[in-house]
Order: sequence, then C-alpha cells, then structure tokens
Amino acid sequence: METVPEIQQAEPAKKRFKITLQIKYTLVFGLVFLSVLLFIVTTMFESEKQDLEDLSHKQFNALFQTLSTSAAEALSVGETDKVALRSVVAELIAQDIPGLESIIVVDRNRNYYVYADSDQLHPVDSSMAETKFSQLDSLSKGRLINDVRVFLTKKIEYEAGGKLIFLGYTQLTYSLTPIRELIAAKQEKVFFTGLTGFLLAILIIITVTAILIRRIRRLYHAAKEVADGRYPVVPVSGGDELGDLTEAFNQMTQSVKERILMGKYVSESTIEAIKTGDPGQHELGGTRNELCFFFSDIRGFTAFSEGTTPDRVVQFLNQLLDMQVGFIRKHKGDVDKFVGDEIMAVFQGDGKEERAIKAAVDIQIYFKKLAEKDAEFNRLRLGIGIHSGEVVSGNIGSRDRMDYTSIGDTVNTSARLCSAAGGEEVLITDVVKNHIKQGSFTLSEPFTVPMKNKQVQLQIFRVIYE
Repeated sequence: METVPEIQQAEPAKKRFKITLQIKYTLVFGLVFLSVLLFIVTTMFESEKQDLEDLSHKQFNALFQTLSTSAAEALSVGETDKVALRSVVAELIAQDIPGLESIIVVDRNRNYYVYADSDQLHPVDSSMAETKFSQLDSLSKGRLINDVRVFLTKKIEYEAGGKLIFLGYTQLTYSLTPIRELIAAKQEKVFFTGLTGFLLAILIIITVTAILIRRIRRLYHAAKEVADGRYPVVPVSGGDELGDLTEAFNQMTQSVKERILMGKYVSESTIEAIKTGDPGQHELGGTRNELCFFFSDIRGFTAFSEGTTPDRVVQFLNQLLDMQVGFIRKHKGDVDKFVGDEIMAVFQGDGKEERAIKAAVDIQIYFKKLAEKDAEFNRLRLGIGIHSGEVVSGNIGSRDRMDYTSIGDTVNTSARLCSAAGGEEVLITDVVKNHIKQGSFTLSEPFTVPMKNKQVQLQIFRVIYE
C-alpha cells in the first residue's frame, strides 16, 4: 500500500578524513612530552657541560700555575730542583687526573726538563724539535683551545740586573673529552629513562582515552538510533562531565520521544501552546485568530466498512488518513483532529488559503491514482470543504481535562461545506476566493448550497483541478 513521504531524505554526507580523539590526545601528549624531554637533554645539559668545562679550566689553570712556579725554580737553580720537579710531576701522573694529557718543561736550549703524558713520565735525554719549540712562544700568549684539547703554555723568565733572562717554557695539555663523555652518558641515560616513561605514559593515555571513547561511541550509536526512530537509554557511568552529558542525552531522548509520540495524538498547535505558554495561559479561555479550515470526509466509507473485515477497514482508513496528513503538512498545515473518517486541519499565516487549496488538490489527484491501482478504492471518494475567517482558539473543556482547539461559525461553516461536497470535489467559499491570487486556480461559477442555521447563504466555488 502506498503512502506519501512527509520528509525528503537528505543526501548522505560525504565521507571525510577523520582522526580519532585517541590519536589526537596521544599525538598532542607525545609532542609535548618529547619537546620537554629534548629541551632537558639539550638545553639543560648544555648548560651543565659549560659549567663543568669552566670548572675544569679553573682547576687545571691553578695546577698549571703551581707547576710553572716549580719549573721556574728548577730552570733557574739547577739539577736538585729538576729532580724535585720530576717527582711532583710523577705524583700528578700517578693521581690519574681525568683529562690530563701531558706536561712539558723545556729549557731555552730545547732540552726537556720534564716530559710526561697521561700514562708515564718519559726520560729527558732528548731535545724538542726546533719547529715545535718555536711555536711555544705564540702559544704562551694565552690559552689555546683546539676542539676538545686545551693548551696552557707559559714563557719562563727571571729578572737580573734590570734585565729579563729567558729560561724556557712549561706547557700543560688537557682534554675536555671526559666532561663531554660524562654529559653524553647522562643525556643518554635521561633520554632512555624519559623514553621509557614516555612509552608508559602513552600506554596509560591510550587505555584512559579508550575508556572515554567507548563511552562517547556509546552515545554516538545511541544518537544514530534516535535518528532511526528508536529511543535507547544509555547507561550513565562515571561521575564526570561525560556522565553528565550521558544523563542529559537520556533526558533529551525521552523529551524527543514524548514530543514525537505526543505529535501522533495532539496537534502541532496544541504542542506549541503548551511549549511556549506560561502557566497562566494553560487556563480555560482563548483568543481570536484569522484561520483557514480544511475539512475532508471519505464518501462511501460506511458501506465499505459493512462489507470488509475490521482489520482491512482500519488498514484502508489509516492509509487514506496518512496520505492526507502528508499533503497537509507538506503545505504547512496542522491537523487539529480526526473524527472517524473525517479530518479537521488548520492553515494559518500568509497564503493560508492558497496552501489549503493546494493540499486539497494534491490529495484528490493522489486519491485518483490510488483508485486506478487498487479497485477497492473505486468504492470510496473524498469530499473537501475549505472556509476562512475569525475564530476563537484556546483551551476548551474543564480545568482537569482540556483540549486546545478552535470554535466559531467559521469552523461550523467549513464542516458543513465539507458535508455538501460530493465525491472528488473541493469546495471553497467566496471568502477563501477573495484571499487567493486571481488566476492561481480554476474555479467554477458561483453557486449556493443550503446550510443549516445559516440565514445568509455563502457563495460557493468548486475548484476544477483536472
């Protein structure tokens, strides 16, 4: 059995590239954590390295000054102090001072007084090469740093008779490699320790976000179910914002469910009156409004019901009423009530009369198509009456049980006009005709129809739609 769709289905949204919250949170945390780790490994350790190198320079410089004093005495006095100098240097070598590479004391004739490296004190029965000796003068003007190697060189002189007498050179060489290796080892240790902590933190984040995302996905699937017309209740877990959101979602779902179910039994105007009105407006009484009323009735339905099973009668009645409601809502009308096989609908706002007529014409045309496809519909016809005017709209009934509806002569006239309409006819009054644009519909010549309790008969027009 055919029905009229009320809402046109929207085109499915195009798929777009998505990054899950779990990946986003993991990436953000990972970038922040690694940035902090790299800052510690580079910037902070670079500062520590510089401090250690400065301290190393001070310590070796103090050692060099002491050594230079002893060397000056040995070079100026003779063999006795030379032996004492070698003994001091031997003790320094034995201490295995980190970074110490060599100690050299040479006289002005290029003869070695002391020649020691980090491992041992060498014999001094040789002379320094002339090219190397000549370089010592330029090196003695200050500290020379060549990559990781530092050269401390001093020219030894003493004053006699107002003159400076050149005695030789002393040189101490040390390396910054131990400090840099220490810093590198610390950096590596901190890096791998931080990396381990990072991986552990990532694992924790993935676990926590997985729990959160599972709760979010539960809400997502519930929302999809609501879109499909089901109204699930999502379990509320966790006393956090997501739990509050879930609880709010359940409340919203319940409200939507009640609204949709209410819409099946109560007119839209009644729902809006309840929704927007204050408590004082929910009392008995009403207001005057200009409305257009649409009444339709199924001709031959009583005879059809007598020869048809009750289930089949209800099935056909629901199909016909559903079809009419679809077209009424399509043209922005509101079904006020069903009375057996009759429909009372209300149109309001600009162009209400034209919209009511369009709905009526669409209904009649569609009903003919149904009759062509199903022979049982040939036994039925629709009569429709449309009238417009001032009515009283409001709460009618008792204080404990009321109905939001419209009453007045306009409503009665619309119902009687529907009764006067033959099968497949759409009748309108001259009031309705005066509210529509000239030429928008094809109308018959005016005529009158006797109506109960009407002293002045209205002019009636038949809408010609085929």
